Amino acid sequence: MKYPIDTDWLLDVIAGLPSATQRLDAARPDGLGVSIVSHGELFEGVFGYVDTPVRLAELHTLLAQFETLPFTDPIMESFGRIRSELRRAGRLIPDRDLLIAATAVEHDLILMTRNVRHFARIPGLSLFPA
Repeated sequence: MKYPIDTDWLLDVIAGLPSATQRLDAARPDGLGVSIVSHGELFEGVFGYVDTPVRLAELHTLLAQFETLPFTDPIMESFGRIRSELRRAGRLIPDRDLLIAATAVEHDLILMTRNVRHFARIPGLSLFPA
């Protein structure tokens, strides 16, 4: 796998944006994955709707298309190092973003995200051109 997908791209796919689906389809041969963090963020979103069971089923179908990237000790160590460095520099970003970034850094992957403002702060993180 080469590209972990940030939650923002998946939300665009769920919203039916053709550009997001086309970009993911183009990158699919190189391998796509989703951090377990993004799973949680997306699951949170479906529980605010009346048709939660339908949305849950759709979300499970979407997520089944991608490899799930779990946490490991090396990822959590990278998270701690990156968080410490950003805090000292006064450039801290939300922990969920840091966990996604640490996963990509640890596996030497190219993160697909539109949130360049946050993720560009992470030393050693490669970003997919939006």
